[in-house]
Amino acid sequence: SDCVLDKLIALGTGYAVAVNCYTTCFALNCDDDYFLLDTGGGNGILKRLAQAEIDPARLHHVFISHRHTDHVLGALWLMRLIGHQLDCGQYDGQLTFYAHAAVCQGLEAMGRFVLPEKHLAYFHQRIVFMPIEDGQQHTILKRKVQFFDTAAQKTQQFGLKITLDNDKTLVYLGDEPFNERNYALVHNADYLLHEAFCRHDEAEKYRAARKAHSTVKEACDNARLLNAKALILFHTE
Repeated sequence: SDCVLDKLIALGTGYAVAVNCYTTCFALNCDDDYFLLDTGGGNGILKRLAQAEIDPARLHHVFISHRHTDHVLGALWLMRLIGHQLDCGQYDGQLTFYAHAAVCQGLEAMGRFVLPEKHLAYFHQRIVFMPIEDGQQHTILKRKVQFFDTAAQKTQQFGLKITLDNDKTLVYLGDEPFNERNYALVHNADYLLHEAFCRHDEAEKYRAARKAHSTVKEACDNARLLNAKALILFHTE
């Protein structure tokens, strides 16, 4: 029977240079397999996976929204760890990274620069970089996932919409405020992941708008506009 995609696990919710918590990284689980939404900014991802009791050998799908350090650099440590597991015969299947073409190219280039040669042999065979395009759909953990360009200001980035059990939907809007070009796709989401940098009365203190980020009030206004049933905030200062 179909599995039930029943947990969203917050491995990190902090902003780019957070020191007291890990940066943006969420895990979805289906039975005993996992799908990561971004990877945070460093080797802290390994500790966070351990604390959440997520076995990296059960992690086969990773989405990278964009190229910023606090979303992409954890991917290098995943490649390093899973490369080691592959060497030891402790990892079945393949690790697939889903990102737009430039991020896929950057991930591979960084990997080739820092990883051992024996791990690079797994590239394009057991460690795969899957370029995605606006509107493209994939089946991940037995669920339909649709990727979309978020029309971000700072650098190209993607979000996703995933259909959960009982046709409920979870939408990840990426790392910048919601853009109305995607209204029809993400309207009526059951769960909305939206960045929120600070409280509205501290917008100037933290320069939220100048950093292309929302306040909590703005994120709530967007959730109301989209008729979202639940709002999940992250990327907080």
